[in-house]
Amino acid sequence: MSFIALEAATQSYIADRRKRVDAFVAEYFSWKATLLRLRETFLRDAFKHLFNFVFAIPALAARKLGSWLEKLGWDALAKRLLDLPLSLKPTAEKRIEALVAKELLGVASPQEQTHAYAQAIYADEKLRALWPLHPALRRLASAEHFFDRLSWPMKELVNARWTIFQALSSALLLLAARMVFGEVAFDVYAIGNKVAQSHAKDDKSSSFFLGKRAGSVFYDIFPPDPSPSEVFVSIALLIVGLGVFSVVLSAVLEPLQRVGGVQRRQLHKLLDQLEDGLMSGIRKDALSLGLVGLAVAPEMPMPDPSTGPVFGETTTPITAPTDVPQKERWLSRATDDMTLRMRHLEARFGRRRIVITVSVALVLFGWLAFVISDRLRYDPYREVRSLIVDRAFTTALSRLDDLGKVKGYQQHSDYWFWRGHALIGTGAWDASAEAHKAAIKRNALHRDNDVLVSDLIEATAHGSSKAKSVLIGEIGPPAIGRLVDRSTEEAKIDRWAVVDAVEKLGGKDELDYEDVAEIDLEVATTCVEKKKTVQAVAERKIVGAAPLLKALEGQADLKCLQEALKNALAAIGTK
Repeated sequence: MSFIALEAATQSYIADRRKRVDAFVAEYFSWKATLLRLRETFLRDAFKHLFNFVFAIPALAARKLGSWLEKLGWDALAKRLLDLPLSLKPTAEKRIEALVAKELLGVASPQEQTHAYAQAIYADEKLRALWPLHPALRRLASAEHFFDRLSWPMKELVNARWTIFQALSSALLLLAARMVFGEVAFDVYAIGNKVAQSHAKDDKSSSFFLGKRAGSVFYDIFPPDPSPSEVFVSIALLIVGLGVFSVVLSAVLEPLQRVGGVQRRQLHKLLDQLEDGLMSGIRKDALSLGLVGLAVAPEMPMPDPSTGPVFGETTTPITAPTDVPQKERWLSRATDDMTLRMRHLEARFGRRRIVITVSVALVLFGWLAFVISDRLRYDPYREVRSLIVDRAFTTALSRLDDLGKVKGYQQHSDYWFWRGHALIGTGAWDASAEAHKAAIKRNALHRDNDVLVSDLIEATAHGSSKAKSVLIGEIGPPAIGRLVDRSTEEAKIDRWAVVDAVEKLGGKDELDYEDVAEIDLEVATTCVEKKKTVQAVAERKIVGAAPLLKALEGQADLKCLQEALKNALAAIGTK
């Protein structure tokens, strides 16, 4: 029986391949070969590991959905979903698979017409004589059939290698998380936040007014909050580091596993599974292989064992069953259409460009989603803002008092900013200035906050010496323009406190003292208020204000400032 000869040829082929395993492992899993693969594939594999790490959750969700579709009986759709390329296979693994197929099994590709298994079959004279008679024999000896039987054992080999890599890498990452970061689990997002906090602490400590050591102690007790950008950068760098770590670890593990004989056992298991698969194919066609008396096809030449047979046999395509449910057929057509479109895009732009473009877009989308979620989910001051807009300042302060009772919130710069802004609404000018100063100390970026600067100017205009001190000491010259504008507004304010702040900031040349004096005299409604303006004119010797002062002389309702008028006119040199 020809199928018995085929089984013998298959066993002979597998036995010959087993003899090659040790030499194959020694050559391709040595330190030299592994380091050579690492050098050639490092950048590509680092990117692929990074990509796989970022898309680990979507890939897991797709596998879960595929398993549920399979349980619901939608096998075709489940297979399509599970076959979606949601992860990138490392280039080093692809090369190992190719080496196993070509160098160990003797089959380079499904299109190869001459391969080791076919040569083992046609080494038997009876099988070589039956080759023109039996299409089933030619199919069993084809490289296409061989790769079809190899697909499952190769998948098992890849899964075994990946399981070992995941177990060892997870153990090392947990150990690193424990030793370096003090974490009991390797949560990249938690560790990224911790790294960002550490960086923020070091940055604040280095600029602490009592020195870095005192700052480190202070910020151990009151840790500063990192900005969203610092957290995102820390997480991104950690993920990149994981990609590089994964590539290096996968290379280091190969020679170590060779010492323990891991690859040798895996390859022998692959050969066992391949033998079972080839034997099952032979037994499946046993009846047709046992038939005799088939007509000879004279136009087909006899194969040469030294070069192998000429393969041209094609298989009849399997059509889809017609009793597939309507919904599943619709989903299948949609999936086919999407697959076709993706192939057209790949043919037009190239796979590498598509992957890079999608990766960049996803990174930008991830950054935007992170910022939005950070603002919406972790913003405890949302209600406070709403209350301030509604001018419910006292209620806003009450909400801030509640937040202040929670550990850590009083160390937030935003806590003090919103407290200062709410205090402005209640007229607590000095308290508002102290709160804004605390916000600036915790985050220097608040110096550029227009609302904070406006609050300090408003408090200064109402006579707050603390607000003026904060403006001069923390905000500096950028506030001059707004202070000058405030000094000429037609409102009843402590105008000369604003002028004094401008002068101390070096903006004296930008002031129009005559306009300031004229506006201040116009808005003053009492003799005491006008007297204060007259004294300010005398102190600054504003000569241009002399006509304004003379107009006040002799007025019966301004008796309290007549003496001050004489002194002011004498001070500016006018009688």
